[in-house]
Amino acid sequence: MQTEAQTLLRIEKLLIKVGELSQDQWRHTDRLKMIVRECCQLIHDFKKIYDSELHYAPFINLFKLNVVDPVDALCRFKGYSLADIGHCDEWFRVMVGIYNSYQSMIKGERYDFTRQEKRNACSLGKYVKSLIEHYSRLTFVRVDLKYCKNYPQEITIDDVYGHVAILCNRLSNADGCFKYLQGHAWAIEQGERDGGYHIHLLLIYDYSELDNDKRQGKLVGEEWVKITEGCGTYFNINDSDERNGYIERGTDGLGLVCRDDPQKVKNAINAALYLTRPSKFQQRLRVKVSRAAHSFDKGDYERSFRRQLNPHVEFNLYDYEWLGC
Repeated sequence: MQTEAQTLLRIEKLLIKVGELSQDQWRHTDRLKMIVRECCQLIHDFKKIYDSELHYAPFINLFKLNVVDPVDALCRFKGYSLADIGHCDEWFRVMVGIYNSYQSMIKGERYDFTRQEKRNACSLGKYVKSLIEHYSRLTFVRVDLKYCKNYPQEITIDDVYGHVAILCNRLSNADGCFKYLQGHAWAIEQGERDGGYHIHLLLIYDYSELDNDKRQGKLVGEEWVKITEGCGTYFNINDSDERNGYIERGTDGLGLVCRDDPQKVKNAINAALYLTRPSKFQQRLRVKVSRAAHSFDKGDYERSFRRQLNPHVEFNLYDYEWLGC
């Protein structure tokens, strides 16, 4: 059975397939009708997961408006079944609806995503740089929070936001494995290949109180498994071959970050900005629990025990590897 995330990803891939057809391919009626039949199977799956209470990406709303609703009307007024649509006189309308949905996705959504990621990156970069300027030494920890692929029950976007709400409450309380936490940021994404939901988590601790970053990443991951009641899993980047590669290349931004080490500071900010890269358009969420729901958030610098934010903290986004190059 297709999950919510997988179905939404399949719709996007169908739109891209149609949008990238060449002029010559548009002349091959048999190929186009095959796409229409594929689309009708998707309509069947989409109806199973569609929830009007959720907030979908614009291309999903357009797919419903331009494709699903017109097909429903044909079935209702002409007595067609979904299996009939690929063989009826009106089949080409479905192709036009798919193509129009694709055009809107390409023209609007990528631009909006890049603009939002830039805003997030500027805010996150200045936040992290302000923390580094305030504390002489910090411990940076990065953990990817995921879900078990073979878990018997489907993980929906409602589940994800419920788990993130618990996580944010733990971050605010700053107890357990979040004790000595001075800053944090998170981003919810959707896997490009399988559509699986996951969360990139950045944690910034006071190094004078907590210096074992590898162990801390493990503790945070184990806390995630508890929060999700066993359906969660994690990847501790601080203790991974991936990090060893960063160390070898001189780009490691995790573990101890000293204010007086400009290269490590730059690496740390680059590591943070990974959460906001516009190059990850294919990993954006296709659905949220509401229009107001965040897919990215960070802590607040303004705390009673910190000196006032220095308004002169300089942060130029293009000094860093934000674009994912």
